[in-house]
Amino acid sequence: MNLKKVILLGRLVFLVHDLEEVLTVEKWINENKSAIEKIELARSLIKSGGYTTAEFAITVLFIFLMFMLIAFFA
Repeated sequence: MNLKKVILLGRLVFLVHDLEEVLTVEKWINENKSAIEKIELARSLIKSGGYTTAEFAITVLFIFLMFMLIAFFA
């Protein structure tokens, strides 16, 4: 397997993995608020009203675009 195929496969794996997270993040945060509140850095997330699926999807989109840019120049 050559490097270009590995880079292409990495992008596909990233999309599949993060799609699952995008679809379940809001429900997971709501179910695990008590555990999240124990973590210092995550406490501000709960205080700000949580993290919606749309906000998380935008974050994942930016990470994916950076990954695509890096993979393009690799």
